[in-house]
This record gives sequence, C-alpha cells and structure tokens, in this order.
Amino acid sequence: MLLRNFLPCFLILASLIISGCANKQIANQAQVNSVANEKAEQFLGDNERALNDAEAAYKKAKQAELEFYAPLHMEQVRTTLKQARTLELQGKQDESIQACAQVVALAEAGLTNKTKTEALLPDLIQQKGILDEIKAERIVPKHYQTGIEDFKELIHLIEAGEETKIAKASQSVLAELKDIELNTMLVKHWQPARDTLDKADNEDADSNAKKTFDYAEALVEQNEALIRQHYTDRELVAKAGKDALRAAQHALYIGREVTLLFQMNKPRAEQAALTFEDHLHNIGSALNADDLRHMSLQDQTLALKQLAAEQEMRIAARYQKQIAELEAYIEEMEKQQSPAQAEAAVTVEATASTETAASTETMASAEIETSAEVNTVEETASAAGVVITEDAVTTEQTTTSEQTTTSEQTTTQGIAPDTAPEASNDG
Repeated sequence: MLLRNFLPCFLILASLIISGCANKQIANQAQVNSVANEKAEQFLGDNERALNDAEAAYKKAKQAELEFYAPLHMEQVRTTLKQARTLELQGKQDESIQACAQVVALAEAGLTNKTKTEALLPDLIQQKGILDEIKAERIVPKHYQTGIEDFKELIHLIEAGEETKIAKASQSVLAELKDIELNTMLVKHWQPARDTLDKADNEDADSNAKKTFDYAEALVEQNEALIRQHYTDRELVAKAGKDALRAAQHALYIGREVTLLFQMNKPRAEQAALTFEDHLHNIGSALNADDLRHMSLQDQTLALKQLAAEQEMRIAARYQKQIAELEAYIEEMEKQQSPAQAEAAVTVEATASTETAASTETMASAEIETSAEVNTVEETASAAGVVITEDAVTTEQTTTSEQTTTSEQTTTQGIAPDTAPEASNDG
C-alpha cells in the first residue's frame, strides 16, 4: 500500500493535551482584560477611533496568520469584533468601545503567542513551510489536515500556558509532518508510474510483453525505494519518478501492440505493415526526403535517421557561420569606435592644458606689473628720505589708480565723439 498509515497522534498527545484544551481558555486572559480596560479609557468618547483600531488589529492579526499561531486568541478576536459592530449599530457606544478595546488587546496577545510558538517549535514551523512549498495540502489533503490539526494542539498548549508539556509531543508531530512530505513526493512523482503499470497489468502486458513489463515493474519498485530514502532531494525524486513512468508507459503500449499482433490474420497483418510504413513516410515528408517505400522498413528507418543527422549538421553549420559573422562585425565596430574616442580624449586634454597655461601666464604678468610698481614707489620714496610701508604702498596705488581713472574720464568727456579715438592715439 502506497501511503503509510499514520499513528494517530491523538493517542500520543491525549494525556498531555486533554487538560490544556478541555476548556480552551487562554492562560493570560486576566492580563488581556487589564490591557483592554486601559485601552477602553484611551478610546473613551471616540467610538470611531475605537472601531478603526479594532478593525486594523483584526487585519494585522490575519496577516500574521494568527488563525494558525494563536487560534484561541483569533477565535475570540472574531467573536468580539462582531459584537463590537453590533453594539455600535444598536447605539451602545460604551459597550462597543469596551469590545473594541478587547479586540485590540486580544490581537496583541495573539502576536505575543506567535512569537513564543516560533521560539518553542522552530522545527515544526520549518517543516510546515516545506509542506506548503510542495503543495501538500492539495496533493494529500486529508493527511495534511490531520498533521496540521495535531500541530495546532501543541499551539493550544502554549496558549494555555502549558509549554512544559509540548517537548515530547512535538517530536511525534514533527515525525508526522515528515511522513506527509514523503507521501506527497510519492503521490506526485511515483504514483503515476504505479497506476500506469497496474493498467498495463490489467491489460495482460505482464504476459503479452513480459520482458518489457518485467523491466518496468523492477524500475518502478526500485524508484519507490529510492524516493523513500531520498525524498528531500527534489531533483533526484523528480527524475526517478519520470524514469519509472516512462518505463511503465512503454510496457503498456508495447503490450497493446503485441495484443493486436496476436489477433491479426494475413490481411490485417499486411495492413499493419502498410500503416507503419505510412508513419515512416510522413516523417520522410517532413524531412523533404524522397519516397523510400520501395525499401524495407528497417532500411527506411536508417535512411531517415541519416538524413535527419545530415540536416542537423547543415543547420548547425549555418548558425555557426552567422554567429562568426556577427562576432566579426561587432569586433570591427569596436575598432572603428576606438580611434574616435582616443582623438576626443586628446582634444579635451589639450584644451585643458592650454587653458591652464593661459591662466598661469596671466597671473604671472599681473605679479610682475605689481612688483614693478612697488619698486618704483620705493625708489622714489628712498630718494626723498621717506620710509614706505606695505599699507602705504597699497593706499598710494589705489589713489593713483583712482586719479588716473578720473583724469581719463574728464579728458574723454571734453572730446567730441568723432575725435575721441584720434586724441586717444595721440596720447
């Protein structure tokens, strides 16, 4: 039988769970009520805010999957939120606010329980993730549901504050979840081969095509053992299942062909040979081959095989030539772009160097002119027996500059526009 019979985990868990789940009450109910009272005071007089916060808390709880990680909390959240909505419609605002506060407090406590569950049962949570990834719920729905319900019983113990009781039971549930993973792999990758082989057996392929059937049967059994041993290796499991299915299908169809041969008289045997020849001719037509039906069936097959190989070589050579031409074209384009890019880089560098040199030359000329002016002033002052400081030189330069500018303006204003350039040249 394909699927393993699960040990009812309830028998293993019963003695541990019955006390914690008899009344299905959360352990921190008093604390939740206290928090709810505090929140109700915050909501006082603002029923709209209370309802909005309660709805948001419920939405957040659903997104956090509290249906699974804190089912008792979530059950109370749904019931209490429904009451809050009803009370609001009835105009009982104070009662509605209290219910909304209870919803928010329960949702927060549920999130805390989720965190505790993740810390206490990491292996089970990881295994559940694997089952969801391989779609176990869809492939083996009954077994998946049984395993998840047993997992939830452990979470009920955590909600009831009885964490010390889950250690032993969690190992049993983990083993059950791993069995679900195994059976999912068998149903998905091996069961189709088993079903096909059974169909071939029912059609007497085991006697009509014994050699083919025996090989398929051995491979199906061998790959079942392989999958059971390495069910976590997805790639290996998929290949083993595919190989087993192909072998079983081969046995099925060969058995059918042999059965038809047993039932043939001479005219039907001739028609069967002609039909097979037509199949080969259709293949030859697709390959643009000549009509080969004057040859034996075996020779026709060999000729078509050779023609297909030659066409494959010609197509591959044509593609290789196109690839080589494309690579040469790309290389030529790259060579053509390189000189232009180099020339542009040289031009930019030369321009930058010219601008830097011109700037340096201008600054040097200014320094020389300033030095000459200072020397002239110092020589004149020395001849007069006066000591000149740097500040005095600067002031004199500024004054001289201003006087020169004023004199030039006065001279220019006294000259007619048409004679101004000529007077300037004379000066």
